[in-house]
Amino acid sequence: MAKHLRRWVMLGILLAVPGIARGQDSSAASAPVAASASAPRPLQDFESLPTQSIHYGSWELGGFFGGGLGDGHDSNTSFLFGGVRLGRVLTDDHGPGALRGNFEMLGEFRPVYEVRTPLNGNVYGVHIMPIILRWNFKGWHRVSPYGQLAGGILFSTAKLPPGPTSSVNFTPQGAAGVNIFTKPGQAVAIEFIEFHHSNANLGNLNPGYNAGFLFTIGYMWFHGWRK
Repeated sequence: MAKHLRRWVMLGILLAVPGIARGQDSSAASAPVAASASAPRPLQDFESLPTQSIHYGSWELGGFFGGGLGDGHDSNTSFLFGGVRLGRVLTDDHGPGALRGNFEMLGEFRPVYEVRTPLNGNVYGVHIMPIILRWNFKGWHRVSPYGQLAGGILFSTAKLPPGPTSSVNFTPQGAAGVNIFTKPGQAVAIEFIEFHHSNANLGNLNPGYNAGFLFTIGYMWFHGWRK
């Protein structure tokens, strides 16, 4: 009787602990689960793409093209251009909530700049924007809106606007744009610009282009995006 009882007890233990019935160590069986739970997750699981890409010390480089129209009495004048952009983030992130972001300084070189005028035909030039001051907003997962102020100078093959004006014009402007990230360190850049052209009285007349609107699209790379 005692022998049969011991057999039933042993059988119950084997059925209750399957790992022992298979000749396995239960601690070894649970090890892979513990290791998997403690494995480090990829960086992108924890940080947004703007946070990874636009941070203190990162460089921005890319190309773009765009165009637009003058406003008011200059609405029959159109603009086409293309160029390259270079910038660097100069600060850490600052600010509360949706305003949190950082400061970036950029420059643009537009070797192709065409102004289609109603009286003087197509006028070609070179546009240099050495000073662009931008604030990047970084509260989104895949996009980084920004606002910026800029100033530059346009050298043209004929006087702009047509008349006794000047072939040198200064180009203050303000813009709002967004970097739409396709992957860490790379983004499609879309920008809306309100601009002003003025020769600052270098010519006999200074009618300028008092206002106009431009649209640009480009692709940007952020060098040094990985901290």
